[in-house]
Amino acid sequence: MYSRSSLESTLPVAPKYPPATSFEQPIVLPYPLRVGTLSVAELMANSAAWEIVVKYLPQLKLMVSSVMIKPHLGNMSVRGLMSFVSDPPPETLKSIDSELSQLPQPTPGVA
Repeated sequence: MYSRSSLESTLPVAPKYPPATSFEQPIVLPYPLRVGTLSVAELMANSAAWEIVVKYLPQLKLMVSSVMIKPHLGNMSVRGLMSFVSDPPPETLKSIDSELSQLPQPTPGVA
């Protein structure tokens, strides 16, 4: 049997942190519209961006309507979703990114 004092001496000690003295509201940094920087859900929320993506990868329109895929759209990129079918050629992704760069880019804001 272990005694209480021997157990207490082997337990890790959590550090004590002082209370915060101030708070700074985080801001969202600017980021380019690209298939690698946005989730499928974010692209779908921007109708102009989604039109461009579907123009090059029309099979995505059917894939995102799947009940099994819908819960994951906020966590998956286009490439991640397309890996269930076939990886899109790099030229296709470059073409999509090129057209997405012509759209108004997101502005920084408060998180």
